[in-house]
Amino acid sequence: MKKIKEECNFSFEHYEQILKLAKKLGFKFCFFSELPNKKNKKLYLRHDVDFSIEGALRLAKIENKNGVISTFFVRFNSPFYNLFDINYLKMIKEIIKLGHQIGLHFDENCINHRKVTKINIEKEVVHQIRIIKDYFDVKNIVSFHCPSNFIFDKRFDSAKFVNAYGHQFFSEIKYLSESKGQWREGCVCNFLKSSLPPKNLQILTHAEWWGMKGNNVNERLIYNLKEKVDYLDRAFVLDSKVYKSGSFYKFLNK
Repeated sequence: MKKIKEECNFSFEHYEQILKLAKKLGFKFCFFSELPNKKNKKLYLRHDVDFSIEGALRLAKIENKNGVISTFFVRFNSPFYNLFDINYLKMIKEIIKLGHQIGLHFDENCINHRKVTKINIEKEVVHQIRIIKDYFDVKNIVSFHCPSNFIFDKRFDSAKFVNAYGHQFFSEIKYLSESKGQWREGCVCNFLKSSLPPKNLQILTHAEWWGMKGNNVNERLIYNLKEKVDYLDRAFVLDSKVYKSGSFYKFLNK
């Protein structure tokens, strides 16, 4: 029987293929509390939840199905989701129950630019994590949202939090990301299939890119935006008691 060639895309099917390939090659999926070393093949699977808690949960279920653990970094002040919304809280707690960890996706822009210092960033990170811990189990682990050179140049106090962009996880091991909807160095599966795959590896993915085979980035974002509008449409029905479901779409089509 002729073997079907695997296609690199952003479908859930290919995502599973990547996970299975990494496991087959002997990579151990780790949390950031465990440091890299040369003895074992460690893989740090990370998700920066920029837009979609719903999408994060979808990836969490796929990973759990394949016996994989990962870390999801959520935003405290996201314009795209309310971290403390009761439904999103349930989704985040479900992600944790599936065996994954939650960290903070910190945006340095929440600090006045005149006061963006190493000390102030550390204080604000600790402050945000302390608040979130009243609602669900969040670890003292941080990834920075659209980090500036200021962030990359700093070594933050490891006693306060672990930095996913810290040297031991970022510059001292191989780092691969599909930011902006495309792999910067080609699909991660190509690195895993290479004759000399990296000993330790950090992979950053974003839930909003996954679930469709097409490579049109704008279409994938439109899908996420529609999901947001649908969520708000349902919320308007429940909260207002007078809004009729789907009225927004009817208004747009006038």
